[in-house]
Formats: sequence, C-alpha cells, structure tokens
Amino acid sequence: MEELKFKVSAELKNILGRDLITSDNIAILELVKNSYDAHATKVDITFDTDKIIIADNGKGMTLDELKNKWLFVGFSAKRDGTEDDSYRSKFKRNYAGAKGIGRISCDRLARYLTLITKSSESDTEETLFVDWKSFEGKQKVEFDTVGIKHKSSTEIHKFPNDSTTGTILEFSVLHTNWGWDEIIELRKSLEKMINPFSETDEYKIEIFAPNFVESDNRITEQINNIHKNNPILTDKERATIAELENSKVTGVIVNTINDVLKIKTTQIESILKDGIIHTKLSDRGEVMYEIEEINKFGKLENVSINLYYLNRAAKYNFSLKMGVQPVNYGNVFLFRNGFRIWPYGEYNDDSWGLNQRAQQGYNRFLGTRDLFGRVDVETNRVEDFKEVSSRDGGLIKTKASQELLDFFSLIHRRLERYVVGVLWGEGFIRNSYFQDEKFAYEAREQLKHGKDLDNTDYVYDNIGSKVDFLQLVKSMVNDGSIHVKYYNTKLADLVSDASASEIIQLNVLNDLRKIAEKMNDSDLSSKIELFEKEMAKMRKEKEEAEKKAEEERLKAIMAKRKEEAEKAAREKAEKERDAQIQKNTYLISARDTSQEVEDLMHTVLISSAELNSLVSSQKEILQEEVIDRKELIDITRDMEFNIERIHVLSSLITKADTSLLRESTDVDLYEYTKEFLSFFSRSLKVDCVKHDLESYVKKVKVLEYSVIFQNLISNSRKNNATQVFVSFQRNGRSVIIDFSDDGDGVDLNRFTPETIFEVGVTNRPGGHGIGLSTIRNTLERDMNGTISFLGNNINKLKGATFRIILQ
Repeated sequence: MEELKFKVSAELKNILGRDLITSDNIAILELVKNSYDAHATKVDITFDTDKIIIADNGKGMTLDELKNKWLFVGFSAKRDGTEDDSYRSKFKRNYAGAKGIGRISCDRLARYLTLITKSSESDTEETLFVDWKSFEGKQKVEFDTVGIKHKSSTEIHKFPNDSTTGTILEFSVLHTNWGWDEIIELRKSLEKMINPFSETDEYKIEIFAPNFVESDNRITEQINNIHKNNPILTDKERATIAELENSKVTGVIVNTINDVLKIKTTQIESILKDGIIHTKLSDRGEVMYEIEEINKFGKLENVSINLYYLNRAAKYNFSLKMGVQPVNYGNVFLFRNGFRIWPYGEYNDDSWGLNQRAQQGYNRFLGTRDLFGRVDVETNRVEDFKEVSSRDGGLIKTKASQELLDFFSLIHRRLERYVVGVLWGEGFIRNSYFQDEKFAYEAREQLKHGKDLDNTDYVYDNIGSKVDFLQLVKSMVNDGSIHVKYYNTKLADLVSDASASEIIQLNVLNDLRKIAEKMNDSDLSSKIELFEKEMAKMRKEKEEAEKKAEEERLKAIMAKRKEEAEKAAREKAEKERDAQIQKNTYLISARDTSQEVEDLMHTVLISSAELNSLVSSQKEILQEEVIDRKELIDITRDMEFNIERIHVLSSLITKADTSLLRESTDVDLYEYTKEFLSFFSRSLKVDCVKHDLESYVKKVKVLEYSVIFQNLISNSRKNNATQVFVSFQRNGRSVIIDFSDDGDGVDLNRFTPETIFEVGVTNRPGGHGIGLSTIRNTLERDMNGTISFLGNNINKLKGATFRIILQ
C-alpha cells in the first residue's frame, strides 16, 4: 500500500503568524517570554526609526539548534525535555512557553527579521535574514522550500549586560507606527507580564527610545520641581507624580504593585503545596484565622492564590501610588511559571466568573471591581495549563484548568464570606443573631461608617461582627476536613461584656462553648463560666431595678390622683366662671328685647316643637291600615290648642301689648296644672298628685303659670324623658310643687345647681339657655315664688327634680 504525506503551503506563515497573533503587544510579549525561557536576566527593547530591536543575554543558539529547533515550526524542546538541563538547574525556572510557534509571531511586527545569536557551545555567531513577504502569494509552494539566508561569523555582537551569549532580533519595515501611545501601552503590558509578586531570580526588561529621551527628561524635570517646591507632598501631588512616571517611555520596566499592596486591606492567601492547602485571612494587618486542609484537587501541585479586597481607602491609596484607578489597572491576574496568561485580570474581563454572581445581589458578593490579586501556577506539565494559540484567549479547558477555577472559587468565597458577613453585616438580620431586629439594623448601620477605614477597631466594637465571625469559625471547626490552626479570639470574644446577653440570641453562647470544647480552649471555657455568673448577677440587678421601678410607678399614680383632685376643684371654679361668661354673652346679644317679649317668644318655640310632634304622630296614624278616629280627634285638639296659643302670643308680641300679661285671676293650681299637663299625655306619661285635701286656689297670671310648665315639659322632652311626676302640698300659706322626670338629668360635671338657672346656660348642644332662667325670673318677679334644683334620681325617677314654692 502506498503512503501519502501532507504538504504544507508557504501560506502557513500567515496562519501561524499575523492571522493568529492579532496584537503587536502579544507578539513582543511572546518574544520576551522566549528570552526568559532562554535563561536571560536582561532584555533590551529598542524603538528606533522604523526599527525595533529585542536583545537578551540568554544562552543563545548554535547553528544546529537554529536548524533543528528554531526553524522547526511546531517543535518545542521545552515540551519534549531536550532543552539544556544545566541552565535549568542553574536558574531554577519553569518554562513560560511550550507550543513551538512563538517565533512566527515575528511576522506580526515587520517584513524583515534579522536574528543574531551566540551560544557558549559555539565559537561563531549565527545570523538569519528572514523576509516574511517571501512566503506570501505562494499557496502552491511548500513551506520548507522557501529559503532563508544565513551566515556565521567570528565577529561577536555586544549583548545586554556585556554578555558574550544571547540573541538579538532586529525588525525593520514595521507594520505599525510605534508612537508614544503604542509604546506606553506596551510598557503597561510588560509591567503586568511578569508576576510582580514573585520572588524569582532577577529578570529585567528595559526600553530604549532615542526619539523620546528628550520628552522623558522634561518629565523628570517636572517631577524634580514638584519635590523641590514641596518638601512634604500632598495626596494630589503624589498622584501627579505617579501619573508623570507612567507617561515616561524609556527606562527599566518596574511594577510597584507589590509595594502598593502593603497598604492595609483585607487579604486572603492560600498556598497549595505538598498535598496540603494552607490558608490565612488577614484584615488590615491583623490575622483573623489560619487553617489547613488536605488537597482535594488531584491535578494541582504547586498553586498559590492571593486576593485583596479593596475598600474605599485601599482604592484611594492604590490610585495615589499607581497613578491609575484599580478598576482600570486590572483585577485578578493569572501567572503560569511566572508569566502572565491573558486575558485574566484585564479591565472588564470576567474569566474567573465573578461579576455574574455579583449582579445577583447588592452587598452580597464580591466582583472584579472589589478585588485585586493573582493566581500563581508553577508546573512542569505545561500541557495541563496550555494557552489557546492566539495567546489572548486564556487557558484551554482541561481537567487541571477546571480544578484551578474550582480552587480559586473556594478561596474567593472564603474572602467574600468574611467581607460580606463580618465587615458589611449582610447576614445580621437574615440569620437572626439578635433578640430584636432593631439591634441588627443598628449594628449594620455602625459598620457603614467604618468599613472604609484602614484599621479594624470598629469591627471589634461591633457585636454583630463578633457574632458573625463566631459563626464563621464555628462552620470551619465543624468541618472535619479543616484544621483550624488559629482564629482571632479577640474578635470572637462575646463574653467580655455581659450586657451582650441582653441583645443577642442565647444559642450564640452555646456555639461559643462548642468551639471552646472542639479547640480544647480552657481559657475560653473559663471566660464563658465567668460570663454566665455575670449574667446571673445582671438578672438579679434587673429584677431589683424593676421592683423599684414598680414602687416608683405606684407612687407616681398616687401623686397623679392628688393632682387630679386639685384639678377638679379648679375646674369647678372655672365652670362657674365660664357660665357667667356665657350668661354675659347672651345678655349682650339680647339687650334690646324686653323680658316679657323674651318669655312669650320662648313659649312660642315650645308650642311649635309640640306641634311638630303632633304632626308626626298624626302621620303615623294615617299610615296605619285601621285608623283610630278618637286618637286623631285628640291629636287635632292638641294641635288646635297650640296653634291658638301661638296665634295669641304672636299677636301680643306683634302689638307689643304686654298689659294682658299682668292680669291675675284666682286659679285652682292643682286642677289647672292637671288639665294643662293632660295636653302632653300623648308624648309623656303624666302623673299629677296632691298630698292633702287643702284648696290650691291662688291668684296667678295664667299665661305666666302656663309658660312655667311649658318650659319644664319642654326641658324634660329634650332630655329624653318619657314620664313626668308632679306633686302638690301645702306648707301654711305656701304651695309647694315638685316637678320630676325620668330623663337624663342635669350634668353636674359641667354645671352646679346654681349656674343652671343663669341666662345662656344650657345642658343641650344647640340650646339657648333661657328656659330655666325664664321660669325663675317669672316666679321671682311676678308670682312671689322661687324655683330650685333638688337633684337627680328623686321620687323614684332617675331624671331631674325641681321644686317651685309659691308664697
């Protein structure tokens, strides 16, 4: 059987070069990583007119290595283990790259590449001349048939740091015009490329740009002037200096982020090594807890995670020192063997999957805007953590990369649990830590004023934070896979202040007791015992205080009663005064009306009210199916009587003829009263009795006498009476008449037995207060008589009783 073979077109150069590496910065970063893998300690990058030179002092290459390694596309000596072991043992570096195609990224930068290299294994210096355009437009030409010029020379170039070995890459006829913006952007990428947190051997990158030396010198002069004019720098001046430093093009690449993060903030550090995961959480310089657990991630061998929660103070200090806001600088970077993997940590990148969670609830999750940090993976198995070929798409998904994401999530959640719970108080209410929700709201509100400080004093003073931290420690202690090496006993101390028992749930104390037992903490157990004794003492003091408070309350009640009695006496006096004021008001309003006319007008009003009642009764009878003629006749007679009386009285008022009112005649008072009151028997039950057989004939003015009883009957009706009782008796020449009803009586809380007879005083809302006044005036003025109020609930009737005495 015949065997066939693939042929590779010269167009492969575009596929693996310019089409794959889409960023000039990524292309240069790939070449810098190659220098690192070649064990260089110094890389110089020079930007000249239409030329870029990248030179290192690495181990260089022999002619054989050029032919069989560099020119062998896709081959990686790092990957197959044939790279020089002597250098690896000397520098103790893991490789940053392993695909074998990084060299093709040179095509991204320029048309021409001149490669100069010198190895200690060779006496000659080797030079390659590559014209990348010679590969273009030749789809039918095989890749390995395109010639590349080469020469060997004993004349040795000067490599960085005066090294006799190294590699120089010179690019000419550039595809991009490298101005200030482009070089500054490259500097920023280079700053983040090598792990600024690592403590590996020295590795420096320096940029040279002759066209920008003068502008850099001016910037340096500006910075010097600021220092000269301001011996003590303000925050604004420090920020200005940081921005100016960031605008320099030339110089050694320096990443000061490690110094910046010495600012006090909340940090979690976790190291996975030798089968153990060791995690420590610190808050503004104070260790909060330290734990160890068995490594459950089988594909991870040497990984460390450092995460920093940036509160407002930390973000401010970051911006001050770096000259850029943290959110614009980046978030959580990933480094493999000391070199950064893109795009982890880039602005707006969420490769760690944090922001999607943060959007699910305010103040519950930490997103990329809240965090800064890095993840370091040290490994010889680069295949497990392999980048996508474009170099800016992150890691290819493997079991190892998934475990790395899971490990990161575990550590991130632990930092998040502390920040959101202890520092923000998000769970104070939801977890029912307090006996009353108001204490939870107060504790959470207190945290708002302190969470952006650079110290933790406010956390130790917050009972909610203490309880939440205690719950956090309890969850770790109860987890059999975690060994708690240390926890901050000061923050978990709920037993130093017995007053805490008044506001937190009692089960929290039981949680603390369990922690003491599991941690074999005898000191904490003793504190709990003392705390419980103090609680008992406080309860006793509280009971005594409550007893004393009750005694004071009873004393206050007695004092109040005394005060109310005195107040009642004052109010009685005030009532009499108010009655006099009401009387005066009425007298003023009626000052132009004669007394006789007033009496007649009042009688007319009484008759009018009686007529209304009679009309209503008549309507009810007429609506019945069987009409009682006798009852209708009686009502009609009553109506006629009142109409006639109104007519007579109206005529008297109109003519102002009051002489008739002064005529007196002999009248049998008992018989006349009995007959007169019979007119009201339809609406009231009227009883009229006399206690002896004496004659009750007396000379009186009939109309005035009638007005007296009209007023009394009217008052009874207005006070809801249904029954009237009138009794007569003699006392010598005097006739005594008692008038009683079963109405509401006189309101003695408002009036006295004396003030009810004053003009304008009324017991009924809307009344005029002239009825009783008219009776008294008529009796005293014209009939040599008196009237008085005997009281309520007399003569077996609950209403008022009045006594009239005629001399």
